[in-house]
Formats: sequence, C-alpha cells, structure tokens
Amino acid sequence: MPTIWHHGGGIDLLLSTNPIAIAVPSGDKPIVLLDIATTVAVYGKVKLAAQKGESIPDTWMIDRGGQPITDPQKSSEGSLLPIGGYKGYGLAVMIGLLAGALNNAAVGKGTIDFNAHHDLITNTGQTIIAVDPSAFGDKELFTARVIALVDDLKASSKLPGVN
Repeated sequence: MPTIWHHGGGIDLLLSTNPIAIAVPSGDKPIVLLDIATTVAVYGKVKLAAQKGESIPDTWMIDRGGQPITDPQKSSEGSLLPIGGYKGYGLAVMIGLLAGALNNAAVGKGTIDFNAHHDLITNTGQTIIAVDPSAFGDKELFTARVIALVDDLKASSKLPGVN
C-alpha cells in the first residue's frame, strides 16, 4: 500500500491508504465500479506531481507539525490525510483490520511504506468479499434495479457549469 498516513490528532504513521474496491454486476451492461483510497488523494498522484515539478493541493498532506505540505518532494516528511475526517479514518482502520489483522498481514507499526523501502517485503493483505445477488432474491430483478439506478444517475439534472 502507498504512503502511510495518520488522522488529525495522532502523528504516528500507523495506517496505509487502505483502498476499497466494490464492483456490482449489471447484466450485459458495464459493471458499476468504485475503487478508492481512504485518503484524500492516492500517493501515486503525489509521486506524479513530484516527477512533473508541480505542487500539490494543501488539503492532501500535512507534516508532523500539522502544517500543509504542498511540495511533493517533501512527502516523506508527512502523511496523506484521510477522506472525510474521522469517517475516513474509521474506514481506514476497519479496512486495515480486515485486510491486515484478519489475514495475518502487516498492520499498524508493522506496515512497510513500499514507496520509501522498495527492497523490503511489505506483507500487505487483502480481503475480498463476494456477494451472490441470487442469495437475496431474484438475480434478474436485482440487475434491473442496478440498471435503473445507473440510468437515473446518467439522466440526472446537473448543477450549473457541470458537464
């Protein structure tokens, strides 16, 4: 997992970006997919900005004193911030426990930042939960409901200035 971050109160580097990916089938239509980190930005964007010589938004990272980091070259001096404050922090903790502790993989202080230590074994873990829609009822009805929501989302009115 990319760079380890902390929440607004602690400064020890204990959690990773703990991504969450959810895929929902929709028959012969494209799947509905969410693949996010529990941090405001993924570390790959910080690395890309550093390669391009660009700055990063002051809402992505903070240093060990709690001050924003905008120079991606200084990313090793701080950590990424969680999405949604304590909610993102809570999600990162729970995903870390499911993917790390549950699988006897690295978690907490045992997590290795593979961006800083390319030569070490990271012992990262994953948890995959698969749900069979037919276990809850008619699979075709489920698929039709998924397609209806996707169609409604696509047809939704937009805010001024939004494509």
